[in-house]
This record gives sequence, structure tokens and C-alpha cells, in this order.
Amino acid sequence: MTLHVPYSRLTAVGYHATVLTRHRFTPQFLPILATALSRNARCASSATSNPQTSLVGDRLNPPSSTLPPPLHLSKREPNQSKFSHLISIGRLYASFYKNGLKQIWTNHKLAKAVKEHSLSKSPSQSASSSLGDIPHPVLSRAEFQLILRARHDSLRIPIFVLLFLIIGEWLPLVVMFFTPVVPYTCRIPKQIDSGRKKAETQRRAGLELYKEPKGSKVSKDTKADNLSKQQLFRASAVLGLHSRLWDRLNGALKTPVLPPNTLLRWRLQRRLRYLEQDDALMLKDGGVNRLSSDELKMACEQRGIDVVGRDDKTLKKALDQWLHTSRSHGMLRVILSG
Repeated sequence: MTLHVPYSRLTAVGYHATVLTRHRFTPQFLPILATALSRNARCASSATSNPQTSLVGDRLNPPSSTLPPPLHLSKREPNQSKFSHLISIGRLYASFYKNGLKQIWTNHKLAKAVKEHSLSKSPSQSASSSLGDIPHPVLSRAEFQLILRARHDSLRIPIFVLLFLIIGEWLPLVVMFFTPVVPYTCRIPKQIDSGRKKAETQRRAGLELYKEPKGSKVSKDTKADNLSKQQLFRASAVLGLHSRLWDRLNGALKTPVLPPNTLLRWRLQRRLRYLEQDDALMLKDGGVNRLSSDELKMACEQRGIDVVGRDDKTLKKALDQWLHTSRSHGMLRVILSG
């Protein structure tokens, strides 16, 4: 998918791209973008005259180039040898990975265009705002997610290409063990499904292991710094912020231990800030009902909502409830409720 971006539409996002390219993308990096977004409330550009204009067309859903390309595996013909069939399947996978890498390049060029255009521009006035109270002008959710994913995938290219060169067409046989270093556009459907099932299994185990302490109260104003160790691990388990190895260790010792509380609280705070920003942009740019099926599943995953075996109608209802309940009762309260 090739994106044609008129430079006249890039002004409102140029400043943020410069900030983004200096930071590494991890789950903990997500709120850095949220902070950057809130610093450019008033840009002196023609983009302010049309606040509904989006850099990528759709304001809510990022372009399909941020998702894995289609993968259609052929069935073995009656007169086809097993070896020949395996070779043809290997070639299809190789084509899939090449297309995924091309999409990363497409997204990278878009981010680069934003950065280059921003060199001659600067915010005329910066203004801060609380997360969730989105200023104008600002990136649309589609642009917000596009920049994040382009950065995320670009950082994983070197290791992934090395794996591809070493293993070649047989990479799908071992790729399940290397998911963290695989760009999202190069993840096969089976790999994504497997990751979701494992995440949901870990989440259920975490909720059982880290039960909500009796008598504990979490209000709308409760911060991550105020959570007990048990609550901290429970929230982390819901959002998938720590490894399953810690759950096994904690289960064996019957009490929450490492990772250090400070590190876990920092990760939780980062994720909460990102979710608050993404929630606000989602509501601002079209709402849950306009999310594509892929975006809907990804949004639910990020918020600790199970997606395996659930249709889009059910997921939309669950996500919509999450958005509104978190705003009325507090995000931490929703997360800790499981």
C-alpha cells in the first residue's frame, strides 16, 4: 500500500515526528508520544483551518500497511509431492515476509516525510493539557498509531532480517519463539493467534494468583503510586506488563516478589498514560463502532480485554463499556476488577 502525502497536510504533525525518532518504541515508550502530542496545541499552519483533515485519510484507523499483509497458503494438489508442496509453501511465506518488510519501508517513508517537512516549521505556541483533554490541533488517532507502529517495526528489522537470512523460507517453523523481535507486519496469523491465547491464559492465571485484597478501595483518583504490591501485580497481569516467569515464581513462593516495585510502577504509569491518550483520540475521531476488526482486537488486547473466540459485536460492547467506565470510575479501578 503506497501512501501519497501532500506536504500541505503535514504541518500539525511535524514537531511530534522529530520527538518520536529520538526514542525507542517499547510498551513503556507509548506515553512519550502522548506527552509530545499535548505540547503542540496551537501550530501556526494551514492545517488549523481544517481540524478534520487527517494525514492518512481515515482519522480513526491507521493505514492497512501497519498490519500484516494477507497470507493465503495453497492446498496440496492430489498429484503433488509432499516435498514440492513444502517448497511452494516456503515461497509463499518468503513472499509474505518480503511484503511485510516493504510495508515497513512505506510507513518509514511517511514518518521521514513528516520529519523533513517539520525541519522548516516550529510550533508558534505550545500549551499543556491534561491527558484525555485533547487540544486542537493534534494528531488523529490514525496518525498517532501509524507513527508508533512505524517506529516499533523499524527497530526490529535488523534482527529479523538476520533471522530471515539464516533460516530462510523455514523461518515460520521457529518464528513462534522469536515473536518479540518480529515486526508486527511480519507476524503470521498463527503467530498472532498463539500470542493472544498465551496472553489471555497468563492474564487469567494472574487474576487468580493476585487476588484483590479484602477491604481495599480504589477510587477514580487512585494513582499507581498508591497501589499495594498485590494490586500492582494484579494490574500488571491484566495489562501483560511482566513475564510469566514472575507469576510462576510468585506462585511458588506464595507472595509477590520481583520485578522491583519501582520498575513495575513505572511501566504501569507509562501504560496508563498511553491508554488515556488513545482513549481520548478514539472517542474524538469516531468512536468504537468505526474501528475496523483488526484495530478493534488490538485495542481490546492493550486494555486487557479477552478477544479469542469473541465476535466484533461483543468486543465493541466490551470496549465501549471499558472506555466509559474508566472515565467515570477511574482506569485503575476497571483494570483491577479484571
